[in-house]
Amino acid sequence: MMQVLAGIALSAAMTLFSSLLSQAVQLLPTIVNDNWPHFSPDGSHIAFVSNRGGQRAPYIMLSDGSAITRVPVVLQDKQFFGSVGWLSAAKLLYTLYTPIRLGAYDNGGEIDVFMSEMTSGLKPELVYAGINIQRPDASPSRESLVFEAEHGAFQTQPNIDVEMVDLSTLTLHVLTHNDGTYIQTAWSPDGVKIAYACAPRKQPLQICTMKTDGTDVKVLTSDSGSHQWPAWSPDSKRIAYFNETKIDGRIDSTICVVDSDGGNEHAITSHTGIIRDETPSWAPDGASIVFQTDRTGSGFRIAVIHPDGSGLQFLTK
Repeated sequence: MMQVLAGIALSAAMTLFSSLLSQAVQLLPTIVNDNWPHFSPDGSHIAFVSNRGGQRAPYIMLSDGSAITRVPVVLQDKQFFGSVGWLSAAKLLYTLYTPIRLGAYDNGGEIDVFMSEMTSGLKPELVYAGINIQRPDASPSRESLVFEAEHGAFQTQPNIDVEMVDLSTLTLHVLTHNDGTYIQTAWSPDGVKIAYACAPRKQPLQICTMKTDGTDVKVLTSDSGSHQWPAWSPDSKRIAYFNETKIDGRIDSTICVVDSDGGNEHAITSHTGIIRDETPSWAPDGASIVFQTDRTGSGFRIAVIHPDGSGLQFLTK
């Protein structure tokens, strides 16, 4: 009898513990992450992706950080958001992913669509669709998109190419050569070149440029680390990016700038300890660069800094 009672007491205690643990987990605060800020072409707004509303979604705010507004997009089953940018000063450009299964050896890929939506909240429209395509950037004329596209199964570490599509004819052009990693494209404001992060297979990423037909490829950076997320200055003479290294197994990253001919490579953010300053976007007036940072110690927030490294300010809290 005593063993039975002891068993009942233990079972009740375990049930109570499980209930209390479940309640504690539910009470744990969600870490807010504001990611991938991008200035609008007229500089009046910044688009970004955040989970501050509970689920990841695109947001816009004024360039001073005020009037933060969630874009009212309704997701279908299993869909999730990718990066967000601009098709024009009045239209957002963002990516929606839908996971799929591509084969028995593969745990899935994504059917990806680029959508545009008026910032006033009108119904979104399909711009372009494909499989495993990401991070579109519109040409200055808004007639074409450039983006990255994986060629191979999701878990096979496939090559990634830069592709361009004409939005009026949907004609597709592959600009790189299926022999490495070419990602994070950015069209120069003068429309002449495309910047991107490039690397042979399993090599560190560098910042590269090419003409819009894929010729005249130049590697601009040479420092150690992984160079990512190029963003042009409005005069097309400089490129901001972030350089990622690892310290004691943790990621540390810094916002940097390099001239478009490859000279004057230097950092514009500095910090003590291990900090991640990432994903820059240059303001159309050239006066500031917006980026995401975890300097607050709890998730990523959006900050701005002058191109000379002065005047750091946080836009989101």
